[in-house]
Amino acid sequence: MPEATDPRRQQAKTERNLLIGAIVLLVLVGGGLIVAIYGGGAAFLGLPCLLAGALVIVLLWLLVKLFERLGGE
Repeated sequence: MPEATDPRRQQAKTERNLLIGAIVLLVLVGGGLIVAIYGGGAAFLGLPCLLAGALVIVLLWLLVKLFERLGGE
C-alpha cells in the first residue's frame, strides 16, 4: 500500500532542495567559469562576490518564508 504523503512537507523539501541547488549552481558553475576564463587568481577574488550573491538568495528566501508565516500559509 502506498505511503500517504504530506503536501506541505513535500513542498518545503522541494523548496529547500531548489535553494541548495541554486546556491551550488551559482558558486560552483560561476566559480568554474571564472577559473576557465580568467584563471585561479580571479576565482579567488570572485568567490566573495559569488558568496554574497548566494547570501542575497538566502535572505530573499527567508523573507518569503517570513511573509508566508505572517500570512498564515
